[in-house]
Amino acid sequence: MKWLVGLAALVLGCALLVHVLGGSDAATGHGPTATAPPAGSGDSTAAPTSSPLPPEAPNPFVARDRPALPVASTAPKQTAGQQFAAEERDNHWAAVTEIALRDRLAGLRDVRVAAPECHDTICRLQVTGSQQAIGRAISDLGTSKHGIRDLAQSVILSAPEQTSDGLRLVAYARFQR
Repeated sequence: MKWLVGLAALVLGCALLVHVLGGSDAATGHGPTATAPPAGSGDSTAAPTSSPLPPEAPNPFVARDRPALPVASTAPKQTAGQQFAAEERDNHWAAVTEIALRDRLAGLRDVRVAAPECHDTICRLQVTGSQQAIGRAISDLGTSKHGIRDLAQSVILSAPEQTSDGLRLVAYARFQR
């Protein structure tokens, strides 16, 4: 008799598992579905019968819509230098901004600063000096006293290049206009 109770529990457990994992599918007849009264019974107002099982709850173990990564653009991204070269020059804004940058960068120590060149939203800054001086200049560019942290929206630094005068660093500062 115990084996009969165990078998009934196993069958009921499997049915519950199929219901939870598989849900109902009225098209294939699998799983619990509401049924209409038999044809010819004459009782078209009878309520459909439903499964004695509770309504289906979302199963966290069954994959639903999976998140997807955005589609990568096939167009190659332009470097800061290419973006700068592609911009037209706004003479009024560029002249005012170049003066502000020249005044601010004059406080950088032990480096030579070439005249800033601005276009429409991007300015190119060139700094030349020893490795230590370039390191200090990079640090100082991030301050508001001798740098441009409070002026520019963002700054992109190039890798320093070795020249006959020492290392040369090119920075591109983007401005929100």
